[in-house]
Amino acid sequence: MPGKKKLSSILILVLLIGGSYAGKPVAAASGERYFPQTGHAINGAFQAYWEQHGGLERFGYPLSDEIAEVSDLNGQTYTVQYFERAEFEHHPENAAPYDVLLTQLGTLWYKQRYPVSPQSDAYTTGGQFFSETGKNVSNDMLPTWQRLGGLLQIGYPISNEFFETSELNGKSYKVQYFERAEFEYHDEQDPPVVMLTLLGRFRYNEKNVVQDSAPYLIGSNSRYVTEVAAGGHYIFWLGENERASSDECRDGCVYGYDFATRRAFAAYGTDLLLTGLTTDGTWVAWRLVGIYDYGVWAYNIGDVNTDDKSRLADPYVGLPKEDGQIGNFTIAGGSLYYEEYDKTHNGLYAYNMATKSEQLISANGKDPQASDRSLIWSETDASGVVSLHLLTAGDTAGAKIVAQGSKGTFLGYKVSASKAAWITSSPSGGVNINLYDIPTATNVVIPTTNMGEWVMSDSKMAWVVPQDQMPGSAGAAINTYDISSGVTSTVLKDVVGELHLSSIIGQGDLVFSTANNVYLLNLDAAAATGGDILEPAPAPTDTP
Repeated sequence: MPGKKKLSSILILVLLIGGSYAGKPVAAASGERYFPQTGHAINGAFQAYWEQHGGLERFGYPLSDEIAEVSDLNGQTYTVQYFERAEFEHHPENAAPYDVLLTQLGTLWYKQRYPVSPQSDAYTTGGQFFSETGKNVSNDMLPTWQRLGGLLQIGYPISNEFFETSELNGKSYKVQYFERAEFEYHDEQDPPVVMLTLLGRFRYNEKNVVQDSAPYLIGSNSRYVTEVAAGGHYIFWLGENERASSDECRDGCVYGYDFATRRAFAAYGTDLLLTGLTTDGTWVAWRLVGIYDYGVWAYNIGDVNTDDKSRLADPYVGLPKEDGQIGNFTIAGGSLYYEEYDKTHNGLYAYNMATKSEQLISANGKDPQASDRSLIWSETDASGVVSLHLLTAGDTAGAKIVAQGSKGTFLGYKVSASKAAWITSSPSGGVNINLYDIPTATNVVIPTTNMGEWVMSDSKMAWVVPQDQMPGSAGAAINTYDISSGVTSTVLKDVVGELHLSSIIGQGDLVFSTANNVYLLNLDAAAATGGDILEPAPAPTDTP
């Protein structure tokens, strides 16, 4: 691949994220069992389930108290509790023992890490074959699967055995994924043992986001943070390293932070220019530019190239084109959406990374914006009318036009899973935020002052308020809009210098950057205080 260089160890300034979990605590009952190792207790139905179905070996220590949490699968609120190797959900509508169900952490982690099945995932003889998933559990793994509860506790196998680099210690182990667990085979011990990966801890770390009102520093770069992208439990940023030697990254350095494992990593390095950084939490992509435009390259985040100490291995997907053939692009839901300009291949396309198949979305589509479920783009007809087109997964009617206007009407647009938004100028001054609810096809107009960069999620919006819109202020500010309550709040004040918004992740955590630093800010906590002032960060560093 052009311009790829060996990347030496890079020290990234990272502060481990603290704070309490975003869910609401549930009152404990008497007779609880307390664990001083983690400072949490189990009681009631969860205690009975833990003690009767494998205890410490199967589930590990509790990482949280009981909390109320909205399910990622159906949007319902359940009482849950996190353990090192599992997440319990309380379903009082079911009779015991089905009143406690285990979240399918194995399925969630496997799909996120391996959008394409590992090449080493091969059928093994012996043991037990499961026709339901077409996978086999070998004699190395089967005794542990049976002893720890089989289908009820572990679930069906969703992969065969293969070798995987541990997220915790960087060593390679033979592993197998099941619906509710991941097994690791440790043959370095005598006799060999099967251990369960800490998927509960990974999930807890991913969702245990910042709750304090002050911004948390995630990473920095001594020269310049050029772009930031976030998705799933990852944040990536592009930086420049003026102190790099010739065999390291100088103009194109990609850094990352993984919330699930609380680890920072150096992802990629080149002496060429990288632009257009985008990620959906499973894939990360950018454009590689040197003397020529080398096109767009997408990487599976779960792959690690141990040969050159880089986080990312060779790309699964490369769209090397001649200069200027690829326009704007974004990545979401395992697909790369991009404009292409070629006499015989022109329009807006979707490229599925898993199947490596391409589909034409629109012959005239421009500037795609996407989420895991929705895609929005613009088209301009011969008379100059601009229309915004929305395509939603599962909508058999296809794309629909949600807004139209003359050239210059739309100052920007974005989309989340269930919401779309576009900005238009207001005749009375300022701008209008047009918030469109996808399920109900209804639009709400929110007037506001002139705004800078903005981002959105299903529940919140955030935007930069330039200093010239706030007389007497010492710098720019960030405002947030809570979609359910309709309340606008200031969450950060008096930011001097550059300020860029990346995205809103999790339950409402804003990823933003200044010239040298990348931050995470909990919007609810910050709104409750009326907005903090961004304190000076330590001197940025990116080399040992």
